[in-house]
Amino acid sequence: EDGLDDVITGFGLLNEPFGDCNKLNYQMFLDNGFEIMKSTLGDDIQLYVADMFQADLFNDGKWWLEPKYQGTYLDSHYYNIFSPYSRSMSPQDHIEVVCHPEPRKRIDDCCFEDPENKTKPSQGVGRIVTEWSAAFDCMPGNLLSQVIMPGIQENGVAPLMDRTLSPERQDFLRKFMEAQIVSYEDADTPGLSVGWFFWTFKTEGGAYAEWDFLRGVREGWVPTIAPPNVSSQSIYGTCDEIHARTNETMDIVHAFPWGDEPYWGVNVPSSDSQQSKPSKEPSTEPSIMNRLNWLLIVAILLLAALSHVLRKRCNKRRQYSTIGSIEVTC
Repeated sequence: EDGLDDVITGFGLLNEPFGDCNKLNYQMFLDNGFEIMKSTLGDDIQLYVADMFQADLFNDGKWWLEPKYQGTYLDSHYYNIFSPYSRSMSPQDHIEVVCHPEPRKRIDDCCFEDPENKTKPSQGVGRIVTEWSAAFDCMPGNLLSQVIMPGIQENGVAPLMDRTLSPERQDFLRKFMEAQIVSYEDADTPGLSVGWFFWTFKTEGGAYAEWDFLRGVREGWVPTIAPPNVSSQSIYGTCDEIHARTNETMDIVHAFPWGDEPYWGVNVPSSDSQQSKPSKEPSTEPSIMNRLNWLLIVAILLLAALSHVLRKRCNKRRQYSTIGSIEVTC
């Protein structure tokens, strides 16, 4: 009646339940939610159900495969930014992990009638990625707590409001988006994925520019979106072809935190093209946190070895015989 039928076309039943949820209880919740939503809003409503960050758990050859579950989608959220190591990766490495992701970060983790062979996509539930972004080198929470909020407190103005993106950074953002779109549509497995939603539509200021879809459209680093029933792969090329076209320079990488903190600091220049920074060769060295973890493990092993040696000496001394009235003991 209000002319909004094409604005809200679907609902998510629960956002990001973690992997430690009881799967059977969660599936009961989804079954009940399915019945309630369909009986209340009609059969045409679309339903998005979170994958507990483990989509493969649902690929059991029986969950929601029937045609009555058409219009439901197992929903994944994929980001390449929430670990120190990923934030320090080279541009090509970022696209490499998009093209060839590790287990539990793949569109074809679910849902198939033949889960072992993965040749018959479900006739019911489909796949979708409803959260991903172009961000690749800055942890959003740390930027908020360590830069933006202190800047507001000190100066009354949010830092980085006028931040601009260099042409080199915009070029990578475009390729990074193209690779993710191609990967999430998975045109090589027809009938599996219905596509994606970018997170998010609009942000304030320049600090979170890589999360701002509208800004990307204005600046041209959001690629041309394929029309319905046309695969993005037919426009951008395969994910590996996009990888081959990507510049490997590390000059655009400003890992934060534990990396290029001056770039994201309160007094940062307004454009990353103005930031003087020596070029870095691509590196596969572990992050600082990983190094500290390894040092801790080595220290524990050394202490264990020392304790073992002392214990052996102690046991050996207990075997000594007495000399006169003096007994050698430990």
